[in-house]
Parts: sequence; structure tokens; C-alpha cells
Amino acid sequence: MLEKVKGACLRTGAFFLDSWIVTGFAGFGEVAKTFGDFENNLLRAAGISARFMLSRKHRVGLTADIDVGNNGTEFYFRVGEAF
Repeated sequence: MLEKVKGACLRTGAFFLDSWIVTGFAGFGEVAKTFGDFENNLLRAAGISARFMLSRKHRVGLTADIDVGNNGTEFYFRVGEAF
């Protein structure tokens, strides 16, 4: 069965020093089996991300994120491109 999702996200970013990108983000959402099951138990999150572009041509970067949400703080590290 597919679950229903409601929510929103705001993301903003800036390039600097030619190879670095810094992004801030905030959002909220909820997941339920049906639209009638939504109870405004929103999950909230916000954080900051820093990305170093290894290759613009091949869209490869190193990314580090720090996220704060309802259940604590998380740290993520990636190599590659999300999109």
C-alpha cells in the first residue's frame, strides 16, 4: 500500500571560492497510510550543508550535512551528486 505524504521544504544556498557551496535548509512533513490518518504529528528538521565540487563537468562533489530534527542531530557525509 502506498503511503501519503504532506510537507514542505525551504532550501537556500550560495557559491563561494569557486568550488564551495554552502546550503541551509528547513522543512517539515508527515507520513500516513490515508489522508484521513494525518494528525498533525509533523516531523521537523533543519540543517546546514557544505559541498566541495571535485568536478563540475562530471558533477562530483564531497558533501557534509548536519541536520537537527525531532529525534536528535545527525551527520551525513557523501561523495557524488544527489541529482
